[in-house]
Amino acid sequence: MESKKNEYDVILEAYFDCKNPIHLRVFPKKESRRLKVLKVISQVFDYDVSYTEKEVNDLLRPVYDDFVLLRRYLVDYSLLERTNSGSIYRKKSFDL
Repeated sequence: MESKKNEYDVILEAYFDCKNPIHLRVFPKKESRRLKVLKVISQVFDYDVSYTEKEVNDLLRPVYDDFVLLRRYLVDYSLLERTNSGSIYRKKSFDL
């Protein structure tokens, strides 16, 4: 009997080339899928760690060519928080 895939697996198959290391094939246009993809991508960051913008870029660069887009959306969707000066980023908690 074939088991039904959960939503997380469907998103992974549709948008990512591989999970380890994570690599995004295409960035989704639909907002609901975009948020799920960003939650997956945010797993490259650790909680309770402060990152510089360069460190954030270094972590996101292998995930997707337009890593600046990812960084912006991670902040916009409150998955990463950024200081007012933009010098420090931290991962925020959420439910996957």
